[in-house]
Amino acid sequence: MPKAKLVSNLSTPYKELKNLDIFLDRLKEAETDTIYLSSVITEPLLYKDISNLCDYLVSKGFKVGIRTNGLSDALLTLIPKLEAEISISINSLIPSVNEQICGNKVAPDIKKILDTLSKNNKKCRISLVVNKYNKNEIPYICKSLQHYKCISYIQLRKRYKYNKTEDATYDDDIKAFEDIKSRLDINFNDSQKSNFHESIVYNADIPISLWEDVFKKESLTALNYFSDGKITTHNLLIPGYENK
Repeated sequence: MPKAKLVSNLSTPYKELKNLDIFLDRLKEAETDTIYLSSVITEPLLYKDISNLCDYLVSKGFKVGIRTNGLSDALLTLIPKLEAEISISINSLIPSVNEQICGNKVAPDIKKILDTLSKNNKKCRISLVVNKYNKNEIPYICKSLQHYKCISYIQLRKRYKYNKTEDATYDDDIKAFEDIKSRLDINFNDSQKSNFHESIVYNADIPISLWEDVFKKESLTALNYFSDGKITTHNLLIPGYENK
């Protein structure tokens, strides 16, 4: 089966998104009351009508959360409306390291985001994919953020390999993840389940979750909506999109 054609709907008003109400009705049938604004290949905050979409979802009785890199100031105005989990993905707090990882020196203004979360009595998780470029910075990041009570935990993620193409840095990044597990002062005997299915949070200077099986939790059930109108129950979002 050919891969689905990727369609950009970043400028489409939410009222014109295909099958959105069908998707919402299916969620209600499944007795699901929470929606996460996320993306596989872009950033949800780039969607120009995201504030109105959020208002609409709330008016329909849903709690809304977001998975974002936090680079857009649109997040600051959206935060008061978000009642479900807020996840901020960062690569590094150092511009040069951020550029090594993603080719862009610009990093989110974490202080401004966390201050806004605190003022609105909201919680978030900070998510980092551990790699050879940022591994030495991670203890510093954990220490510098530990006084923010709005952070539920920091999620350290092992890099996920999307395809079988050879990647010279992949093995180095896996080693970096194993290295950081041994370097951080994590109490593996003192843990609790997070609000994310099967995710364990360990007590340290700041609570830390080690996520080693990104996109592989087959026990999860998800109903996913893509902006071109596709709806899929496939939990593994990328292959789910490719096979529809």
